[in-house]
Order: sequence, then C-alpha cells, then structure tokens
Amino acid sequence: MRNDVLNIGTSLYLPESDVDKLHEAAKILLEQSKEYHKAVKAL
Repeated sequence: MRNDVLNIGTSLYLPESDVDKLHEAAKILLEQSKEYHKAVKAL
C-alpha cells in the first residue's frame, strides 16, 4: 500500500483506483494515530 501511494503522480486528475488507494491509506493512518483519537474524543 505504501509504495502504491508514494508512486501516485501529482496532477489535477487522478484515476478512481488511485483515489481509492488514497482513501484506504488515510483510513489506516487515522486508525493508527493516537493524536487523531484524542482529538475525536475531545469533540
């Protein structure tokens, strides 16, 4: 997953498959983030 995300080009258009990979990577990173969980709890 990491290599896939790091190899996504920068452009104003991204294929749907790349967007899906970015969504999945963001989900994983947020699930692992202590700071994110603390912020959510504070809300």
